[in-house]
Amino acid sequence: MQTHSNPSDAPAIDQAAVIARLKTHEQTLRTAGISRIAVFHAALQDDRFNSDETGLLLEADPTAPVSAYAHFALERQIEAWLGWRIPMIDPTLLRSDVREAVLRDAKPVF
Repeated sequence: MQTHSNPSDAPAIDQAAVIARLKTHEQTLRTAGISRIAVFHAALQDDRFNSDETGLLLEADPTAPVSAYAHFALERQIEAWLGWRIPMIDPTLLRSDVREAVLRDAKPVF
């Protein structure tokens, strides 16, 4: 997997390709406690990312008992499936000043 010390150095990732790849793993993600996942332009959430960089909104099922370790391992698995490091955030943790724009921009995977 390629990594970059500065996220703004990463090339743009095609959102449609990310959505298609993640849809093939929907059952695994749901079993791991993810109730919703969407892609968004990461620059909307944090100006450290370039305007074309894609991020993921991961919403956990509140009834699923998922440890922090399991969540971290799932994030690494998602990056392995995509072949690239990608910013991921729970939508409830979005900064209030960008939340509306990010949620409006987000394209659901499931």
